Amino acid sequence: MPLFDAAALERVFHEEMEERKRRSAEQDNQRDLQSIAWWAKYNAYLQGPEWRSKRLKVLERDNYWCKACNEAEAVQVHHKTYEHVFDEPLFDLESVCLECHEKLHKKPL
Repeated sequence: MPLFDAAALERVFHEEMEERKRRSAEQDNQRDLQSIAWWAKYNAYLQGPEWRSKRLKVLERDNYWCKACNEAEAVQVHHKTYEHVFDEPLFDLESVCLECHEKLHKKPL
């Protein structure tokens, strides 16, 4: 009987790799589900009266003027941080034009 079984070692290695892939896929799936749930909650929040009230206060505070470029009418309100999202203080929010909001999120127009 050989002291070292290369084939057995190879099988164990492949079994371990498959188990790691399975666990990684489960973790990815869990993160995806959490992300979907968060975005659903966030989108519902943006449709609600609390956000509408905050949004209007910020736009009025900033005189409907873009705080990013200072050259255009503000039509949206941007979260500077999501640290306090759903209970954000008004200083975490700023009025922005559509073009600047797209740039802030690095999305092409």
